[in-house]
Amino acid sequence: MALAVSACSDDSSGGGSPGGTRDVRFGYIADYNGASLLAIARERGLWKKHGLTASYRVFVNGPVQ
Repeated sequence: MALAVSACSDDSSGGGSPGGTRDVRFGYIADYNGASLLAIARERGLWKKHGLTASYRVFVNGPVQ
């Protein structure tokens, strides 16, 4: 399974840090197939490489939370 993330904005929109990085937030179910890709991307420095600062939030189930 592949994890796909996309963002659309123009250069005038907010949400980035002064250093040119953009903040992104992920919500995920820890035991879901493919969730480990978030950790792999962090460990390999992929977020930073692409100018992103990632934060994570674990959910134990869907809409109930």
